[in-house]
Amino acid sequence: MSIAKIEGMSVRYGSYEALDNVEFSIEKGDFIAVVGPNGSGKSTLVKAMLGLERPSAGKIELFGLPPAEALAKHSVGYLPQKSTYADPRFPATVREVVASGLSRRDPVATADAMDLLRVAALADLRIGTLSGGQQQRVHLARALVRRPEFLILDEPTGALDPESRDCFYSTLKELNDEGVAILIVSHDLDAVSRSAGKVLFLDRRVLYWGDIAGFRARTPDHYFGGEGAHRHAQGHDHEHH
Repeated sequence: MSIAKIEGMSVRYGSYEALDNVEFSIEKGDFIAVVGPNGSGKSTLVKAMLGLERPSAGKIELFGLPPAEALAKHSVGYLPQKSTYADPRFPATVREVVASGLSRRDPVATADAMDLLRVAALADLRIGTLSGGQQQRVHLARALVRRPEFLILDEPTGALDPESRDCFYSTLKELNDEGVAILIVSHDLDAVSRSAGKVLFLDRRVLYWGDIAGFRARTPDHYFGGEGAHRHAQGHDHEHH
């Protein structure tokens, strides 16, 4: 069974069409980078996959079910775009933030998730006292505490320094190697292309869907390092598989 199947999906906001006839599928073990210019529909796609936006045409299924039903029966982890706490007085500890990803108390699962993301030593610290990179690892631990089959991340590395970003992607690669399917929205084409196996290039429609090597072949290397790659890529002859 596919993790996700999107067929002819469009999403409208009034007269504005945010997504138009989007089609692709996600299988177990896939690591997919979703790239595209600002306003291309990337976040709308994530919302549709989480059941927060209803398609105006076509359909979307997770694990063979509508998103709302699938999310009730299957474990899907989600890391939003902004998930850091600037206020050091924010009262929640690292352990409490990670545990909040569970519907009921499970100290073993909480400890395992903290160990996996290398934040166990920070368990009793307030989340707001941590660096941006540490906080993002804590939130990824929260997303993973239910041992998801599918992980969705919406531009998770924007506030990270290069070292923290590399560590973050390394962790994602380890999870993917263990069989977790990953879909990540990113502007960081260079970094994500080292981990992802497939690319979905969006500008309201699918301009490219395929393996990362094919996408790189159509995009000059010097564009892998900034959003310019996304703009430039529109001028190439992208495939839609």
